[in-house]
Amino acid sequence: MKDVKKFILAVFIIFLCGITTGWFYGTLITNRLMRGEFGLSTFVFMPSKNLVDTYIMINSRNELHRLEGYYSYKTTGLRDFDFLYKRYKMEESEIIRKTIIWIADDDSPEKKILFYKKLYEVSPVTLKKYLQARINSFELIDNNINHKQGDRQ
Repeated sequence: MKDVKKFILAVFIIFLCGITTGWFYGTLITNRLMRGEFGLSTFVFMPSKNLVDTYIMINSRNELHRLEGYYSYKTTGLRDFDFLYKRYKMEESEIIRKTIIWIADDDSPEKKILFYKKLYEVSPVTLKKYLQARINSFELIDNNINHKQGDRQ
């Protein structure tokens, strides 16, 4: 009976390790696919049609297809800030740039503030005002959460 319990425990541990490794590897491959880094592993891991469609739409010449691609990117749950920063610099449309800013909204306030400050440096004047308002609101929320009423910094 002890051998059966040890065997079941070993199978369970191997199963959990496989799931964890597969999840991390799948995330890595998906992020690389979105950045346009195709390798042998990309072809071994057949990405879903949704990811391929997202990649095609984001790289389309048609502004509306790119906008749809960014919305699709948001639904994948990916948040690669280096990729988003690179795309933000490439895009000329204000609505697409605001969409990229919106994609980052699902992350933690600390990461968002750093990302928004990075975007601020390469933004036109109209978006600088928009980003500054967002940065100020997150810093205000962060200060209220981290400091009790009456505390001073």
